[in-house]
Amino acid sequence: MNFGATPIAVASTSATQINVTIPVAAITTPGSTNVTVNNLSLITSAPSAFTVSGPSITSLAPTSAFAGGPAFTLTVNGANFVNGSTYKSEIRWNGSALATTFVSTGQLTAQVPANLIAAAGTAAVTVASTPNAISTPANFTISPPPTISSLAPSSISAGAPGFNLTVSGTGFVAASVVHWAGTALTTAYISATQLTAAVPAGLLLNPGAVNVTVVNPGPVTSPTATFTVGAAPTITTIAPVAVTAGAPTFNLVVNGAGFNATSVIRISGQALVTTFLSATQLSALVTPTLIPRPVRPRSPW
Repeated sequence: MNFGATPIAVASTSATQINVTIPVAAITTPGSTNVTVNNLSLITSAPSAFTVSGPSITSLAPTSAFAGGPAFTLTVNGANFVNGSTYKSEIRWNGSALATTFVSTGQLTAQVPANLIAAAGTAAVTVASTPNAISTPANFTISPPPTISSLAPSSISAGAPGFNLTVSGTGFVAASVVHWAGTALTTAYISATQLTAAVPAGLLLNPGAVNVTVVNPGPVTSPTATFTVGAAPTITTIAPVAVTAGAPTFNLVVNGAGFNATSVIRISGQALVTTFLSATQLSALVTPTLIPRPVRPRSPW
């Protein structure tokens, strides 16, 4: 008798029945195998199909993780999983067996240790039903961790009002959260390379360097980017210090400290179009409408 291309020795036979022992090596691959019988190697019967069933994978949960993330439980869904004393299914990660829990003939789980997802790449997940039946691999993606390339703005003065911070980088997802010195900010996902976050005024009270990070599910945290909260601006001198009411437009120069590119000169609360000259100097054009005319006292007569 032939099992596929493998000749099998006949253990016993009758006019209507043949008994043979199929070796394990002949049923290592799931699929259909033709069985034929020949008489004295002269006449061969028509083939009859013999099905070799094996484990198969339909889905993984989760299907991906971020490099550097913590250990997690992997669920493998499929078919033909077994939990017998001789044949037992196990999940394999790039060929290495994981400690596997049998849930049902259609589901297994295994703990994936953190060291297996330390680097970005793709892992081949298979199910092996000992001793030899192995499923077709399913790919598990290990994504790079988030990184920050720039912040906009990158600095602001202490005491400033709240503002929206734009974080540019890589590896962002819809669930990414911007953290300000460890405090999670309300974050909007723009794209895989950009996030925005609302920084409230209460976080801008004290000058100093602030660590900004992006945290992805896992959690997986990006390297730190530094945001500077500068000292509150101070004015030492202005030039000129006086003009005549009704004077034409003139250039006002403000000297002091703690100025930055977002600083704005105001006169009586009205913002002027301001030019940043340095951390100690600003300038702005002042129009005649901003210089009040003196009020003349009314004559009693």
